[in-house]
Amino acid sequence: AHDAGREHGIDVIDERARRLLRTASFTAPSYHRFGVPAGSLAPALEPWCVSHDGWVEMLAHASLPIVAVQWH
Repeated sequence: AHDAGREHGIDVIDERARRLLRTASFTAPSYHRFGVPAGSLAPALEPWCVSHDGWVEMLAHASLPIVAVQWH
């Protein structure tokens, strides 16, 4: 995953997330070394934001009101 303490680019790929965050991309610091590759989510989970190097940074459940973020 990312180098801890370094900023990385994030693309907001879901329209609901774009409305919530009011942007299509941004940079965020990374304080984690583990992550989920964008293509490996369970069917019930939808990627909302993905880092430029392919890691899920925000996801939502397809039918439940659950949203999770990875950036700090």
